[in-house]
This record gives sequence, C-alpha cells and structure tokens, in this order.
Amino acid sequence: MTPKRLGAFWSYAHADDEHDRGRLLQLRALLEAELHGQGVDDFAIWHDRNDISWGHAWRDSIESGLEGAVFFIPVLSPNWFRSKPCRDEAWRFIRHEEERGEGQLILPLLYLDAPRLWQAAEKADADLAAILQARQFERWPHRHIDQETLAARETITGLATAFADRIDAPAALPAQRAPDPAPPPASTQPPARVKRPTVAPPLPRSSAQRAPVDGRPDWTGAWASAWDEDRYGAWQEFTLGDATQRLRWIPSGSFTMGSPPDEDGRDDDEGPQHRVTLTKGFWLFDTPVTQGLWTACGLGNQSEFQNEGARRPVENVSWQDALGFLTVLVQRIDFGDLQRVLPTEAQWEYACRAGTMTPYSFGPGLSPVLANYDESGIKETKTVGSYPSNKWGLYDMHGNVWEWCADALRDYQDAPATDPRGALDSKESSRVIRGGSWFGLARFVRATYRSSYVPGDRIDNLGFRCALVQAGAEDAGAA
Repeated sequence: MTPKRLGAFWSYAHADDEHDRGRLLQLRALLEAELHGQGVDDFAIWHDRNDISWGHAWRDSIESGLEGAVFFIPVLSPNWFRSKPCRDEAWRFIRHEEERGEGQLILPLLYLDAPRLWQAAEKADADLAAILQARQFERWPHRHIDQETLAARETITGLATAFADRIDAPAALPAQRAPDPAPPPASTQPPARVKRPTVAPPLPRSSAQRAPVDGRPDWTGAWASAWDEDRYGAWQEFTLGDATQRLRWIPSGSFTMGSPPDEDGRDDDEGPQHRVTLTKGFWLFDTPVTQGLWTACGLGNQSEFQNEGARRPVENVSWQDALGFLTVLVQRIDFGDLQRVLPTEAQWEYACRAGTMTPYSFGPGLSPVLANYDESGIKETKTVGSYPSNKWGLYDMHGNVWEWCADALRDYQDAPATDPRGALDSKESSRVIRGGSWFGLARFVRATYRSSYVPGDRIDNLGFRCALVQAGAEDAGAA
C-alpha cells in the first residue's frame, strides 16, 4: 500500500451529508481518487467516519487528524458555520498553521454559495468568517445532481487540479525536516511520484539566450526572481526591496467588448458590443500597484489609507504619477526589450473578463465577499488579493481602486476592431479608468463600466496596475 506522505483534513457538517444523502462524502472520495489519477498518489483526505476506528476516542482522533494534516479543507455551508465542532476544527488548524509559520494551507470548498452562507458565518463567528473569506476558494456547483454526470466529473477534475497545484507549490508546504542519519531500506521507500507535465525547464538567464516560449516573450527574463506555470497560466515575479510583484501572462485572442443592451446598470457608452482582437499577448500585474512597491521605487506615498500600507493599493495618484512610476521602475529593474506601460482599455477589459461574458468575471451577481465596493461597508481600501481572483489569476479587477488605462475613451462601433486604442487629442485629454472602487456602486464594478478623469486628477479611490508588452506594441501610457 502506498504510504500517505501528504494529507488534508476534510471538515464538514454531518447535517449537510445527511441531508444530501451521502453526496458530500462521496465528493471527498471522488476528489481523492481524481488526485491519485493526476499523479498525487501519496495524498489522502482524512475524514472522521472513515478514519476513526471503532473504540477510539472521537475527540482525540480528531485532534490527531488535525495534527497530521498538511492541508485543511473546510466544506463551507450555513450548517458548517453553525456547527461549533467545525468552527473549533478550523481554529485549531489555524493555530497549527501559525505554529508552522506557513500560509495558504487552508483550501476552502464552497459547498453552498448563497447569501445566507455569509449571514450565518457572520452571526456564528465574524473573525473566522473574515479569515476564510480572504482565502482562495474553490466552488462545488453541483449539489443537487448526480456526481457521475459529465458536468460534475469535469468540475471534480478541475477541483483536483486546483488542489494539486497548491499541493505542488513548495511555498505552501511546511519546511522539510532534516534527513535521518541513515535512510530506510529501499524497499520501504514510497514509489516515485508521477508528476503532471508543467512548463519546460527555464532557459538560461543570459539576455542573448532569451526567446519566446509558447508565445510568451522573455519567459525567463533576467528581471524575474521567480517564474512558473499553474492552473491560471504562466507567471513571473520581480522583487524590489521588500516588495514582490507577480505578473500574469495574458495571451493574445479575441473577445466581445461592451455590454448587451439588457444588462442591468448599463450605460449607453458600453455599446454597441463588438468583436475585438488583441494580436499580442502581454504580462499584467496580478494586483494593482501596492504602496510597498511604490515606496520601494523611492516615491513619496500620498495614499489616504496607509494602515498596513505595504500591501494596500497605492491611491491618490494621477495618470501622470503612474507614468512617473513606470519611469522610475525601469531605472531600477531592467526588463530587457519589454515595454512598461499602462494597459489599454481593451487590454484591461479582456484581462478582467478572462473568457467570461457575465457582468462580473465570477458570474452575474456581486456580493461583499467577492469585491470591495460601496455595499461592502468597508469604506476604504483593502489589502490587495483579499478577494478571489478571476480565471486568469488576476485580483481586484472588480472594486478596491479604480485603475488608470493608457488611452482615452473611444466611441464603440458595430464592427470588429483590432488592437483598438482611444485617441489622445492633447495632454489634457481624459484618460479611461476601469474597475470601480471601494467608493462605488455595484454597477460601476462591472467588467464593462467605463469612466474617465483628466490626467492630473488624484483621488483616494484611484490607482493603477502595469503591463509589460513587446516593443512596438505600445503607444501612449508607456515609460
């Protein structure tokens, strides 16, 4: 039998499993089987009814399961939050996580995603609710259907892939212990793990040897302190002082820009919908520029909300300030032949949508657990990455701070467009802002909502994120 080197603790409400006639525990078994099928064959998901033997003390066995688990999977529902044993399990694991000095070991599974879920969460334990809301969620949308259907099986495969990616991430795992003085006999070693294919080995970092890989320019640029590929796609990071910024690869492609006439909250300038083709991919910051990165460039921080500011978005910055940041950034980091720019409005909406056609990248509706906007009641910015990312691994595309774009508003036409850009008639032409903010209505946070400010405006809900594009793909909004 294969030794189980890694493990997760499956925390669930018995009432959910009983109400759904055992489907919740069936989901656990299917997920574990799919993980094994993907090559994670040394991984087990612990749960009480399977792993507590007859005659063993229930409470002691639960504690032992939590102590031995590397990951914790809370299956979130109103019943889960109402269950004191479930909440106690979560708090005990959070303490284990803190003792290990590691984060991202909690993998929440949204079993029932409904408004009453977070109402029950807030009522039962607001502190715990806040911690779990800040974690990266996976969703199970098939509660009332046969888990052997094609749609359910595809979702299980996606869940397993998502969990496996995090299992594979070295930063997510506790530090390895020192090896024993003498290794055990070869016959007791676990079999070699069959890993899923990832990206090709990194190319040498010599600028003379850099080359595109799968359409990605400068895949291993000398500026990158780390790079890899996960379920969202390719990413690279750079570090400046104490600040680390991740960038996501946004592939070239086509999408429908603008909103349909019947979309709730729509303004006339969001149409007509039209097909837009972006001929070149680009790297995009996965979050708005943070105050930590801003100050690491030696710039004065005029942000209104500086509490825990290193990871809060910089705000109170004009379009001209953003270009100044790009100029300073390139003086500190050599990005080779990649141009530092603000994204165009078309690039921004394409990246925000991430292949979706709904008003928000995560679906047709908005709630305070998905974004920081007026109805969230926070009344200020939040740490970047506090809410779930979109399907391309980008955070805060909805809410938190408005984001400057490179170009001016253009009039949409009922005709296909290639690499469109709003013309800048003068240095004072208004520039596009996108994404909504903490001080904005839900309709302002939609993927298609458009607004603009003059380039000298500074407001405490206005920031930006940056892009890297191949030389020649830029125009205005470049350093």
